[in-house]
Amino acid sequence: MTHQSPALDAIQHDLIRHGLPTGYIRRVVAELSDHERDIADEPTAPGECRADSADRLGRRDAMVREVVSKYRSRSFAGRHPWLTFVLAPIPALVLVWLAVSSVCVAAGRLVPDGQLSFESMLYAITAVDAFVTLVAPTVVVWWFCRLARRSARGIRWALATTAVIGLVAFLMHTQIDPPVGGPNTGRYMVGLGFGLSPWTYTFGLQQFAQLFVPVAVAAIMWLRFRADVRSRMTSTA
Repeated sequence: MTHQSPALDAIQHDLIRHGLPTGYIRRVVAELSDHERDIADEPTAPGECRADSADRLGRRDAMVREVVSKYRSRSFAGRHPWLTFVLAPIPALVLVWLAVSSVCVAAGRLVPDGQLSFESMLYAITAVDAFVTLVAPTVVVWWFCRLARRSARGIRWALATTAVIGLVAFLMHTQIDPPVGGPNTGRYMVGLGFGLSPWTYTFGLQQFAQLFVPVAVAAIMWLRFRADVRSRMTSTA
């Protein structure tokens, strides 16, 4: 491994903390190293004191901000975090729901009337309910947390998405009415806020589970990010 100055080591570590990819950091540090050597090779006039290369390169914090800003400008998420991580997650969740609904409708049309037992139908409805209330919000949180990392927007914007989707998941209430009266008599309803029956609705264990699962996934991804940063810091020490 080639030797580099303490100033470049500090810049490299700061860029790692911001979550920039290894290849990008390597290119930036190589360019700064070349610039640092050019500064060291510059001739000085007689009696003139040579400035420290770190001072000639510029302030460390300003340079790190500039590099991070340039990297973020490469992607839509990096340029527009409010639109991406605050406004977009709910439409993304709705799209996931619509996709699942389309698959369910298509699958239902493939099954002839009367060929599916009541127990099998109830299992299928319960599975769809679990996907709507647990899996879909978790997938959306996972995807946007991953996007926040890839765009170097960090934990703050990942938490913004987690808060938005977590609130929606917590307020989500579903109601299943089995088709006990024959085909096409069952209902599956989804509501937000205080549910479909405000006077009987209470926040039960299911709602806390709907909040806990996406938050837990976001926490796991953040811990993995921190472990990756520590590993990369150690490998460059």
